[in-house]
Amino acid sequence: MTYLLGLFEQYLNPDEIDLFRDGVLFREAIVYLSDEEYNEFLSGLSKLMKSVMGNEPSKERSERHIATIVIPEAKHQE
Repeated sequence: MTYLLGLFEQYLNPDEIDLFRDGVLFREAIVYLSDEEYNEFLSGLSKLMKSVMGNEPSKERSERHIATIVIPEAKHQE
């Protein structure tokens, strides 16, 4: 988390930034999934990420850091 916050702080340092133009995104979604549905979701997400991770740098491509954090529901003891 500290690493990601550092990257974001570096991005915010210049005087002129454009969040929309630069494609800055933060998204949270609460989903209800069975273990099977969750595994299917992770598999699809992994395939999607792998489909772009091999792209080589070029003048047309900007480096973008994409991080995934999954936080399961806290189990409360009674």
